[in-house]
Amino acid sequence: MLSACLSPKSKKEEALQKESLEKEQSLVLFDEADYKKDEIVFFNLFSPVDFTYLVTENNAYYNSLLINPIDNITKYNQSTKIALNLGVYGADISYLWMFNQSQQALSYRTAIQRLTDQLEIPVEFVDFTFETAETHSNKFDTLVILARKTYQSADTFLKESGREHSAGLILLGGWLETMFIATNMYEKPDALLMGRIAIQKFSINSLYQILQKHQENIEISEYLVLLRKLKKVYDENTVLFPAECMMIDTVAKQIRLINPPPQSLTHDQYKEIQRITAQIRNHIIN
Repeated sequence: MLSACLSPKSKKEEALQKESLEKEQSLVLFDEADYKKDEIVFFNLFSPVDFTYLVTENNAYYNSLLINPIDNITKYNQSTKIALNLGVYGADISYLWMFNQSQQALSYRTAIQRLTDQLEIPVEFVDFTFETAETHSNKFDTLVILARKTYQSADTFLKESGREHSAGLILLGGWLETMFIATNMYEKPDALLMGRIAIQKFSINSLYQILQKHQENIEISEYLVLLRKLKKVYDENTVLFPAECMMIDTVAKQIRLINPPPQSLTHDQYKEIQRITAQIRNHIIN
């Protein structure tokens, strides 16, 4: 056999080469069961205002038709809808800030305040919407940091007051709105955006697990059914990313795509994700 002719050194080199190749071709996967079941945020679930993660700036442009109209707020009287659209408006305000739509963002800050009031979240948890944000009205990064802290505070308050399901619904609303905007703001998605949409497989698995803990709630079970449709599309696609495309932050629990993967979603899979996302989002905002 050829291997019998190999010196110990060449065998070692061969093993190292094989190990390196396996590392490069490895699947970027994780087992959510390794993490505490009561944690509200798993890998890659950003807050509603972390919209920019899914945006590739090359040919992005502002489209007012992509955000949830502010007038819709009068429809939201049930706690489920209030929580969902608190997340939706969080993604929307980030989108508005990104494109310097500061005047329109004022209305969305007021809407966020109104919804947090309806959820009986104390004003000290969300005071960014008035005083602090005004001070930094022209600083996008600062605004996002302030808003992220607000949503994290609201998340903590809801969990500590026994309303973990509402915290999960806020995440769902923000994630769905971000996905909706990201999959509709470009005429033709580039490879990096396709990869970023593909990696949301981790987010939907986390969201599903969070909400499944409250499946006895009829309204939440309804959204679980809708999420399963989207989850099915993702489950049919093996997310394969070379290691050099990824950055995994185990502290912040985020998986970042830093370079376009050689292959992620097919065009048909992307269009199906876009279609189902719009369908679920329509159910949330109407």
